Amino acid sequence: MPIKSIITTREQSGFCPIRLDSLPEKESKLLIEQQLTEKCLDVTEDEKDDIYKITGGIPMVIIWSIGRLAQGSSLETIKFDLTDPDGEIAEFSFKTSLRDIQDTLAYHLLMTLSIFKQAPNWESVIFVAGLGTQPEGRIRREIETLQRLSLVRYHNGRYRMLPLTREYALAELQKHQDFKDQALNRWVEWYIDFAKREHNRDRLERFTLGYKNIEEEWENLVSVLHFCKDENRYEQLKELWSYLNNYTNLRGYWKDRLSWLNHLTDVSIAKGDYGTAVNTMSRQGRILLLMGQPEQLQKAEELLLNAWSLSSHADFSDKDYVLNHLAGLYLRLDNYKECHQWLDREQKVLNEQDDLTDSERLRYQIYIDRERAEVLFHEKRYKLSKEVCKSVIEKSSQIDQGYGLRNGNYAKKILADIAIEEKELTLAETLLAEVYREVEFHGDKRRVAYCLVSLAKLEKEKGDTSQSKTYLSQASSHFKNIGMIRDVEIIKQLKKSL
Repeated sequence: MPIKSIITTREQSGFCPIRLDSLPEKESKLLIEQQLTEKCLDVTEDEKDDIYKITGGIPMVIIWSIGRLAQGSSLETIKFDLTDPDGEIAEFSFKTSLRDIQDTLAYHLLMTLSIFKQAPNWESVIFVAGLGTQPEGRIRREIETLQRLSLVRYHNGRYRMLPLTREYALAELQKHQDFKDQALNRWVEWYIDFAKREHNRDRLERFTLGYKNIEEEWENLVSVLHFCKDENRYEQLKELWSYLNNYTNLRGYWKDRLSWLNHLTDVSIAKGDYGTAVNTMSRQGRILLLMGQPEQLQKAEELLLNAWSLSSHADFSDKDYVLNHLAGLYLRLDNYKECHQWLDREQKVLNEQDDLTDSERLRYQIYIDRERAEVLFHEKRYKLSKEVCKSVIEKSSQIDQGYGLRNGNYAKKILADIAIEEKELTLAETLLAEVYREVEFHGDKRRVAYCLVSLAKLEKEKGDTSQSKTYLSQASSHFKNIGMIRDVEIIKQLKKSL
């Protein structure tokens, strides 16, 4: 993809590094018209010409200057400020705008807004600024002041700053250490509470509304993760990550996920927090076994076995996760005997749990049976695999709709693959249509890709080689995007067979 980077710097003594190119006269005057309309200002054509001349056609200076006009400054005052011998024109324009709001609530809101990497909404700004007890009308008037000065723009429910404005505002924030520390603490607290709230929705709502909300705030959430890492805020980093872990898996952010899990593993072991280490190592192992390259499978085995060796420090849920994914690892290594042995061990550990509700026990049983059905399919023990799949579908119908639909569809995917092998193509088509609707709706890139592979096999059996190749190409693209190179290689072989 073509990528354009804008590199800026904060204020430094000794030199002024910022250089801004001018727009051509025609484009400058279009920008002037747009800004005047936005600020509801009525000026003469001669005054528009003056604005162009005194700003030199520099976009940032045009925006700030018209913002000052909206605030009541005269063109003569603006011209004097811009021709002052001190320093850079853009920097000086910003400082003259600040003169109008120094020591006001608007000034504190400007510094607060600079903390956000991505344009924030009203609720987050008010919380991070610490203004929850202030009258809403007063706060809105102060933000409108920032808008009139063109320091902030409101668009689609969010408050946006130009990158250079943000750099200058961040420099102002550095001058107020107490406010900065308090605001950053509230910023971290806000996004932890936000991620927790979205994660704790019921399963169906989480996959739809919750993950959509997280996606909209993703840049801000990543900024908080980096801040917690850099500031050694381990407990806050661990908590925030726990709410984002499933989202990053579903959306295919696997490389980023591996990086964060690796960092948490290193820190948790150094701190003697072995329960967390079991959790993070097993999640790393899962990603690596799905990626599937020989060295990744080797590393996955090392991580999962290390996690199991520390499992006495973990709760039952994490123990079950380790065992289930050790079975999944050996499935990908075509070691079906070892796979069954780990599933047997997982079943034994589940049977020993006395404090699970019937609903909880059923959920864990479904995970074991799902994996067992997959192993039986690869062993070509189709009759037994179908029996286990039907049991999974029946059990899934007894629990909540979102969880049940998702897990029932795992089993239906296996049944569809068996139907293709047994030439029951109408049944396979019906099952895959149901599965594909669900995985596409949830945006699960990995399962979408696997479903496309099954559709390609179905089309091959129906004799439509062209459509089969199309599905395989789409699946390969998904697998590449999330790093599942082993599956990309498998698709290459399937294409050759066509």
